[in-house]
Amino acid sequence: MLDQLSKEYVERNFKLYDQNWLFYKNFLGEPFLIDDILVYFDGDILYVCAFSLIDLSRKINLDNLMPKIEQIIPIEKIKVIDIWGNIDSNSVFFKDEKIIDYTPVSDGMYDCIINVNDFLIEKNRKARLALNAARNKGLTCKIIKRDVLLHTHLKLMKKFLEEHDIGGAGKQIFLSMGEAIKLENAYLVESYNVENMIIGFALLIIPTKSDAIYTLACFDNSTRAADMVMHECISFCKKNNIQRLHLGYSATKGLLDFKIKWGGASDGQTYEEFFLCVNKDDYILKHVNDGTFLWHNRLTIDKDC
Repeated sequence: MLDQLSKEYVERNFKLYDQNWLFYKNFLGEPFLIDDILVYFDGDILYVCAFSLIDLSRKINLDNLMPKIEQIIPIEKIKVIDIWGNIDSNSVFFKDEKIIDYTPVSDGMYDCIINVNDFLIEKNRKARLALNAARNKGLTCKIIKRDVLLHTHLKLMKKFLEEHDIGGAGKQIFLSMGEAIKLENAYLVESYNVENMIIGFALLIIPTKSDAIYTLACFDNSTRAADMVMHECISFCKKNNIQRLHLGYSATKGLLDFKIKWGGASDGQTYEEFFLCVNKDDYILKHVNDGTFLWHNRLTIDKDC
């Protein structure tokens, strides 16, 4: 668990989506700070966010990290290690017999970031046309604090789950939504049709004074709600002097194109992931093999939105 000094340290050095521990703790458990690395443990799986808070370019070597982790979590309690980020694959831990899944770097596998101060709707024709099309349909949008999800939110989430191939761990992210919205620095960004019905929403979390995270987005895809929500997020950031809006990585080309249309930078820190078996467990291995525990699956909840 992070003490107050560690929380302040993370906030000062926050650099990308994956260091948003306030969001991740809802489905990975409370984080630990090992030097400049965030790790989580859920009782079976050790999750390592292999991005240095000090230097994103530094590759993380698990051989150097594990002895420090074992001072807090005994190795015999860890069944599987899920490590994603900027990884040193020469670690002894990455022996063939231990790797049970691997997600290599691919297109869209980077933290897409909007540099808010650089984005001007007047100079971005595609975004401006999309926003005008949404407004011409009578769509509106606002940012709101809620303690409880409405039936309309749950209906949109249910529809999304029915239309997208999401594994069990991905569904855990949705289940965390009810808790995540209660965070002091979490907001719902809602889009409404002419009847003032919610037709799309996203969760916006503010982990630091300079950063905002756009995540958990669900929309009626027959509308322009996604454009309304993105514009509202950018406007909110400008009004509150937030410099960076993090959009996470993109599972599909369509999603990546949407982010770039709204000013998302295409040169962010890339990701890869290893899933390693430490102590074999048939239940865990089954879910690893069918993809339901993969980080890649956990973070694709907003694809095609």
